[in-house]
Amino acid sequence: MTLRERGAITGIGETAYSRNSGESVVALQMRASLATDRAQFYRELAFPFYGANRPGAKVSQGILDQFFLWSMQSGLKSSYDTVTALSKTEFHNDLKKFDVPTLLIHGEDDQIVPINISSRRSANRSRFSRVW
Repeated sequence: MTLRERGAITGIGETAYSRNSGESVVALQMRASLATDRAQFYRELAFPFYGANRPGAKVSQGILDQFFLWSMQSGLKSSYDTVTALSKTEFHNDLKKFDVPTLLIHGEDDQIVPINISSRRSANRSRFSRVW
């Protein structure tokens, strides 16, 4: 099933992990898609990235093409390594050290990194933060 058929990416930091590697299943799928057909991966990723898969969305083909062209300018290794870094980097515990008010701004309809696994989770880790 393609990213477009699923209608959204559940998030790189989702809680489903591979029993073999301990890595996020989404990250494993993203890296496999990049390695198999990087161009198709970026074509499909553009739809949830811009919300073009939502009913009534008005995202021009030009915007989707621009996303594809920009994405294809990155090399395969750097794209692959970026997914790995994003899926393995964990900063949530650092938030416990914050001792000043912190405003977290995040879109409620983010399909790439959903608010519940990012900003809301982050806000719960710091007594000085608020999600807006």
